[in-house]
Amino acid sequence: MDYYDLLGVSRQASAKELKSAFKKKSMEHHPDRGGDEEKFKQINEAYQNLSDPQKRQMYDQFGTVDPQQQGGPQGFSFNFQGGPGGFDINDLMGQFGFGQFGQRQMRNEDITIGCRITLREVYTGKNVLATYRLRNGQEQTVDIKLPPGVSPGDKIRYAGMGQKDIPNAPPGDLYVQIQVQAEKDWEIIACSRNPEKSKDLLELSKKFPENIIIERLDVSNFEAVSDLSQKYSNKPIDILINNAGTLGPKGVPEAMGYQNIDHMDFEIWRDILEVNLLAPFKVATAFHDQVAMSERKILIMMSSDLGSVQQNNFGGLYSYRASKAGLNILSKGMSIDWDDITVIALAPGWCKTYLGGEEAEIEPDISVAEQQLMFESIKPDDSGKFLDRFGNEVPW
Repeated sequence: MDYYDLLGVSRQASAKELKSAFKKKSMEHHPDRGGDEEKFKQINEAYQNLSDPQKRQMYDQFGTVDPQQQGGPQGFSFNFQGGPGGFDINDLMGQFGFGQFGQRQMRNEDITIGCRITLREVYTGKNVLATYRLRNGQEQTVDIKLPPGVSPGDKIRYAGMGQKDIPNAPPGDLYVQIQVQAEKDWEIIACSRNPEKSKDLLELSKKFPENIIIERLDVSNFEAVSDLSQKYSNKPIDILINNAGTLGPKGVPEAMGYQNIDHMDFEIWRDILEVNLLAPFKVATAFHDQVAMSERKILIMMSSDLGSVQQNNFGGLYSYRASKAGLNILSKGMSIDWDDITVIALAPGWCKTYLGGEEAEIEPDISVAEQQLMFESIKPDDSGKFLDRFGNEVPW
């Protein structure tokens, strides 16, 4: 089983090409779409290993990601030693970068650390002195020089600054991943169906008690939406992010099983429409006046690339797609009916949430940071557009 052949890509394929190939192959062979379950598992295994830089390096080098299988067959190694005046072939091979005969020398692991910067520092650049501890207990310090224009998720490589715990093996590299945080001291009204279960939100509210207000709200309870609007009837809301959404009781890929051409759960479809289509309309109309009385006057309708008709290249997910395509229609209509606010349909990208699943390509905090940058550039003339998190237009 060759991982590259399974995904239909060359050995020089980029990470982006791997993701694209995986999406295509997993949809093609998904059991819920009549595909072969064993082939589907093999495709998942191939992508899981090739998408990990360390495992991919090991696979390219040894043809396996199992350390026990490296070297010759079943990890077999030779140890030819001569008598007096003879030679050890392992010493000879070591001069060419090998350990035991036929076995390529292992390399220490890379390290990834995060570096948080503000939106302002994205444009100005920043120097950061970071200290981190290796597994062997040694502390290392690196002078991180961030140039202007870095983006969330960018990685800067520092060769030889990674782990060093494997003797006689080359050190790993250090990767510094950029994380952009908001700089503004804004007041946030965060709504949750079950605030007591929203652990991350609760931790944030404890850290910033003067900035975050948590409200219990189920957006499908229209009376509760009206009551909350009345509570904040005199509160200007600069940016209303209408982001409640569902894929049904399961996330990707399980959700594909109950909304495909051969198997449709209509009760789940009704629930999806209730949350993804009817509720956003209710929230938007209930809070229009609060948005209109603010300085920024921005209404974000959280859509999805899956709501794009033009970009529907592999079918499936009918319930979710229909709800987001409908949401786009609402957004466009509101931009026409309301000339006092700016209405944007936003595709945040495929994020690693419960809905998006573990195979998603974007960490939620990275997407949110990129959205924050995009919000800064929104102008009234953008009202009615379908944009991605970078501010680029998405085809309808």
